[in-house]
Amino acid sequence: PTDPVKRCRGVLDLLAKAPDASETPLSVGTVEPAGKAGCRYGNLRISAGYSSLDVEALSLDRLDFQRVFAGQPPLTLSVKAEGIRMISGGNPVTAYYSKLVVRPFVFTLDYALAPDTGLLTVSDLSLRHEINGSISATGTFSGVSPDLLEPWRRLPDAASLARIALNRFSFRLQNQGLFEAFTVMPMLAALGITLPRPPRAIGNAPTGCVRPPGV
Repeated sequence: PTDPVKRCRGVLDLLAKAPDASETPLSVGTVEPAGKAGCRYGNLRISAGYSSLDVEALSLDRLDFQRVFAGQPPLTLSVKAEGIRMISGGNPVTAYYSKLVVRPFVFTLDYALAPDTGLLTVSDLSLRHEINGSISATGTFSGVSPDLLEPWRRLPDAASLARIALNRFSFRLQNQGLFEAFTVMPMLAALGITLPRPPRAIGNAPTGCVRPPGV
């Protein structure tokens, strides 16, 4: 599309055509262009049953629109998602309370692939939380095919993965509860372990007095 707003809306529609899109519908509040190679989206929501993944602001930059609309993964991309929250609850009151309590995450990604040499440079891959800490990584990889940048459309085969070589990699974890938030609860759920229910509220307690023993 020649219209910048329609072009950015088209990029989002293409991303929503992932195999699981029918099960997790995507909605967006605002769409606007950001320069010649970028888009900004506001108030995104990915719904899944009674829960949703809300993103206050999503910025895409360094986009090659011709490749995207041709069904090819972008060779360069910068992503910044702010105000990421997992909202749970089947009614507006619970959802509003969840939005007040749950602290948001920030996700960033910046990469560039040289198709002639197969060199992939990941200059930023991070997830940050204002309370629980952050996790970030950078690195360079050789032998990378452009098809590997599109894992949600086709899974890479073993031969493609075998050609990838790690040249440089750095990893940093500032753990203040971030690791536990993403590992403990999924592990408990996988093992079938449920947390004990909290005690009943006083208002739900049975009425009447209990005679102490020996009285």
